[in-house]
Amino acid sequence: MALFEKMTPKYTIIFVLIIALLTCDVIANFRCLNCTSEMNEHCADGSHPTSECPPEENSCYTRLVGGHVVRGCLLDLPPDEYYNCRIDGTCRTCFGSGCNDAFWPKCHQCDVGCDGEQVNSPEFCTKMSGLNFCYARLEDGQVTRGCGFEDPVCRFEPQSCQLCYTDGCNDLARVAMKPSKCQRCSGSTDECIAGHSSKLASDCSRLADSCFTAVTSIASSAKVLRGCSDQIRDQVRTCANCVSCQGDNCNDKAWLRCHQCRVTNLDGSCNEEQVGPAMFCASQRADNRCYTRVLNGFFERGCLSDLNATVNVCNEPGIEKCQLWDGQACNSRVNSAANLVIRDSLTIVF
Repeated sequence: MALFEKMTPKYTIIFVLIIALLTCDVIANFRCLNCTSEMNEHCADGSHPTSECPPEENSCYTRLVGGHVVRGCLLDLPPDEYYNCRIDGTCRTCFGSGCNDAFWPKCHQCDVGCDGEQVNSPEFCTKMSGLNFCYARLEDGQVTRGCGFEDPVCRFEPQSCQLCYTDGCNDLARVAMKPSKCQRCSGSTDECIAGHSSKLASDCSRLADSCFTAVTSIASSAKVLRGCSDQIRDQVRTCANCVSCQGDNCNDKAWLRCHQCRVTNLDGSCNEEQVGPAMFCASQRADNRCYTRVLNGFFERGCLSDLNATVNVCNEPGIEKCQLWDGQACNSRVNSAANLVIRDSLTIVF
């Protein structure tokens, strides 16, 4: 009150207008995911884009309707559904713009006749909780399967359970549910990057745990991480620079490094032989290779895995010359496709 008493009428009006504008901006920009998994697969995993909510909105919801995940602005619900959503386990509310992006998993769910590999389609968990994972528990020779919130035993006795974080991941047959081993290391040594040293093998704490390999960044100085999925938990589903696999020591594949650069109008150094350390590829796949090519008149080097999987790296429109290379940092040779001279911000091709 003292602040307003000291203000002149002119500055009081300006102050009120500023507060009003800031408030309106915050309200106008409140957003939620607004979608159904029946129409868009990205709705279930929470990666669907957000959309703007009504001006008075400050909450989002996620719920299960007819076997499909539905997300939206809370005030868009009819009054009876609005109030039920706050107490119904099949509906969750949250505060904060874009907050309704939590993963809602599909899991195999059964108590009897669950021993074999599960070939039927998994179903959405009936409720969402902080335990958004699937489990398969082996007890007295019998397997039960379900959603994380249903069986607290698995959190305290991981050695008797498979815990996993992707849709339908709890599908292993009983004979495959056994203690697992993974390559485990963290660093930039040749041994860890290559991943094929028998002394890196380590027991996992959970039953039938998957293995992972990750890189901390694409920089040449980055570290490679290998281990059991219990180390990164649900990040195995969302991390950008990692891959997971099932089976003892399956994470023994080398993470490829390639020289990555592109000639521009201002910099032609990519044409030269690359003598510095190569960068890690941002992603990994079984058939990964390094490449060099001339695309639309500009020479570039890179990783096959960093391109769209549907793209034929050597058969795109505008390709003049292209070569795939096998081995670490193998695309280092000088560009023999053309001699480029940088002159007055222009690239001249001889």
